[in-house]
Order: sequence, then C-alpha cells, then structure tokens
Amino acid sequence: MIRLAEVAAAFLPELEAQYGDRLLPGQRSALSAILRCRTEVCGSATIHCHACEHTDSFALSCGHRACPQCQNEAVEQWLERQRAKLLPLDYCP
Repeated sequence: MIRLAEVAAAFLPELEAQYGDRLLPGQRSALSAILRCRTEVCGSATIHCHACEHTDSFALSCGHRACPQCQNEAVEQWLERQRAKLLPLDYCP
C-alpha cells in the first residue's frame, strides 16, 4: 500500500510550482509533518527485552493531527463515537 508521504514527496515540486503562493501555513505544516513522519528526522526509540536480550529500534511519528499515520486510529475512534450517536432512521443526503 502506498503511503501519503510517498505521494506528497513525489508531487511536492509540482504542488509548490502551481499552488505555492496560495498554500496556507497550516497546510505547509501538515505537508512537512507528513513528509517527516516516521523518518530519522523525528528521531527513534529503542526497546530492549531483558528476557531474550532482543533489541529493536523504530522511528517515531510526527503526531500531527493531519497525518494519517499518526491520527488514523484517533479519527476512527471519533467516527465510531459519532456513528453511535445517530438515531436509527434514514437521513437525507
């Protein structure tokens, strides 16, 4: 499955060329966070199992609210809470 960061990195030059003067600071911040998420730029953490002496490292996430890698679970939980509040009837589109 392709990640949003890969798409953003591939098309960022064209996006900047066409819409660079109209991108809002929040949009630039979201793009920057998505591009650096789970890379060495965000740092890494190391875990160590004392039972088997296995050590593993993993890249940290950016935590930005627009990043699908970081916030997907929170978004799904929020959506589920909203769906639970709906009345059991047909809604107009």
